[in-house]
Amino acid sequence: MIPQLTEKEALSPVVLAFVDALKRSAFTGDVESHYGGRLSAATDNSIYQVTPQAVLFPARKRTSSVSSRLPLTMPLPT
Repeated sequence: MIPQLTEKEALSPVVLAFVDALKRSAFTGDVESHYGGRLSAATDNSIYQVTPQAVLFPARKRTSSVSSRLPLTMPLPT
């Protein structure tokens, strides 16, 4: 029998807020926060697997700086 993949943990509210802010910012590219996309980015040719909270695919170099500066403008979680 093929084992079923299950979503083990929900995204944290901080990550959800970041993804939402990123979509409203000048970031151009794709943001993957669904489990399937995160799972495919979690594996490589090793036996280790760490599922990321989100995966960013910037369309341009300049866009990468938007995603790295955005957390500096967001309020800290309480």
